[in-house]
Amino acid sequence: MMPNPTPTELQGDLIRLRPIQSEDAEAAFPLAHDDRVTRTLVWDGPKSRYDLAEAYKRYADMWLQWSTYRFAIETNENSVFVGAIPYI
Repeated sequence: MMPNPTPTELQGDLIRLRPIQSEDAEAAFPLAHDDRVTRTLVWDGPKSRYDLAEAYKRYADMWLQWSTYRFAIETNENSVFVGAIPYI
């Protein structure tokens, strides 16, 4: 049996990538329904903040099971969530 992975963070000059968390749904939900963000996606987005938070919780659990890795993108300047990388 493989040990659980340690969540990884990657930091550049302007942004930081870190494991997505259910708490990120609050900032992500409005972005998921902003046409400027989603106009090229074939996806209707989550129905509610709760649904998105539950999905993000599953993604965090999947990380710990070595299943899939999804990163939140946030600014270094003030740690504001600005997006996500859905599959790594």
